[in-house]
Amino acid sequence: MVPTHRNLLHEFSHTEVAAYSNPSEKQAISTFLDSNADQYTKDKVKTLEGLFGSKDIPQNKNIEFINIDLNQDNFFRKFFYGHFFTVYVAYYLGIHSDVEGRDLISIAAKNPWWSQRNIELHPKCVDIPAELKG
Repeated sequence: MVPTHRNLLHEFSHTEVAAYSNPSEKQAISTFLDSNADQYTKDKVKTLEGLFGSKDIPQNKNIEFINIDLNQDNFFRKFFYGHFFTVYVAYYLGIHSDVEGRDLISIAAKNPWWSQRNIELHPKCVDIPAELKG
């Protein structure tokens, strides 16, 4: 998992960082801290926190930087805690924002199985057609 985690941090540093340059809307960056992480990962998180966590930097006024300690007793508990925490936060933010999805990811990936329309039409998710129309 470390190489995957390293790659995600690396890619985040190249792409999404631009979105946090000076956001006009509230944004949040949440990191999951694992005491078993290697030094590279710990340093990368510290760098991100240094860039975006300080309220002394005017461009950070709309950014919340949150560290969440993973204190579960083994890898799988840590993994699933982080996974389900993220899923629940995304779900409730979606409800709170009351935004209607456009299924762009499903359409772009040509993967109809996770489109909102098909889930509503086929709630058992067993008879979803093989093609999703945009």
